[in-house]
Amino acid sequence: MSRTKPKQKSSRGRAKSVTLPTGTGKTEKNKTSSGTPKLKTAAQLAKDRLALRDQTMNAILLSAFGSTTAFTKLPDSESDDDDSTPRPKPKVAARLSFDGTELTRLAEQAAREGNKMNDKRYNTDRQLDEFTKAMNRFSDRLGESEAIAARWAKVDGLAKKYGYPLDGDYLGTHYDDLVDATTSGSRQSALLELEARLDLVTKIIDAYNTHSGLAEVTQIPSELLTAAGSLSTLNSCLQRFGKAGVTTIAGLQTLLTDADPKTQVWQLIDVAAKAGMNASDVLAEFDTITDNTTAAVHALNVLAASGKDISYFLTGDGGQRWVDLAEIGRLGMKAWAGEEIRGLRLGGPGLAVTQQQLIDRSQLPQRGPVKLPPRPGGEDPRNPRFVGRKPYRNFGVKKGASLPWADGAGRQIQYLEYDVRPYTGKGRGPERLVIGNGRTFYSPDHYTTFKEVK
Repeated sequence: MSRTKPKQKSSRGRAKSVTLPTGTGKTEKNKTSSGTPKLKTAAQLAKDRLALRDQTMNAILLSAFGSTTAFTKLPDSESDDDDSTPRPKPKVAARLSFDGTELTRLAEQAAREGNKMNDKRYNTDRQLDEFTKAMNRFSDRLGESEAIAARWAKVDGLAKKYGYPLDGDYLGTHYDDLVDATTSGSRQSALLELEARLDLVTKIIDAYNTHSGLAEVTQIPSELLTAAGSLSTLNSCLQRFGKAGVTTIAGLQTLLTDADPKTQVWQLIDVAAKAGMNASDVLAEFDTITDNTTAAVHALNVLAASGKDISYFLTGDGGQRWVDLAEIGRLGMKAWAGEEIRGLRLGGPGLAVTQQQLIDRSQLPQRGPVKLPPRPGGEDPRNPRFVGRKPYRNFGVKKGASLPWADGAGRQIQYLEYDVRPYTGKGRGPERLVIGNGRTFYSPDHYTTFKEVK
């Protein structure tokens, strides 16, 4: 007959089962040599709890403070604390001083929860759980601090390498945010801003060293930065080095010095490359104009959109000048680029212009009263109908086309407009003929596009 092992008695004489804390809260049983489970005594469990506490505390405190006894003599509660109690500084906080206070506070909280277990009254599973939770809070914050410290080391190293003081104009605001931050999120945000600014410096220096052909530098040449006005502008331009005639650092510096505003130089380089032009040569055409970079960009956009070489406009049939192209671009228009139409058929309601009149321009009708069918409902004096000879200002419509502004001698061309098929109803219709300097242009869509009549 087998014998049953008696259950352990509580202090009040009642039988109870005893659990061993393992960090999971589950009951742990030992086994006899025959495989029969047996329970540990209360003394053994108390000893195991203290061993688990010491193992957890020592591992974390050693990594953070370099000491396993850093907080072993703290009072049991913060209210019993003495200002003279020494406060060890975490090793990680030594690299990031503004994170040390919170780390120390969390470590003290965990140590107090652990120290309570030295009293038999608190050597319980519940107290071990409280200690474990406090230690986890400290451990989580320690991990965040380690990550922040690593990022800070990078930021601090780059700032020293490039000679940017942390309290200077370029980094000072974000460094102040870092120092004043009270949460890990706000620290990370401030560090990201500092990293981004110093990474920009890295990009500029790397690009400069790649293209300058001179001895490598670890700081941005002050004269180049002065010419650019800002690091972002300088970076944008260096990333386009080699385009549109920007082939030397000296050339880029001259371009930046002459530019107004400097922030558009990178756009100038881009559109000049698209139009097959030298950026510096184009900017020189506007050297006496305020906002010269903007004007050059406008002109180059018109040139690139036309698909024509600049000689077509300056000396060819395009009949524009640099300043004309800039104004066309500013108005959101495009330049007429040589489109033609042959065999234009005229006539229709009102028969305003005939083919013969077009051939013999002297016979084109004069401006003034014309014999058109009466408008239904009577004439509208605010919207008179006419056949032609009204001056055309050559501004067209927004996103429309501009005709040549000057003849071969550089004189401005005076244009006259004519109706093609005036409506007998409320409007004149969208079709127009525009004539000037012996050339005739046809617009089917009220000056949006033009074709030269051949």
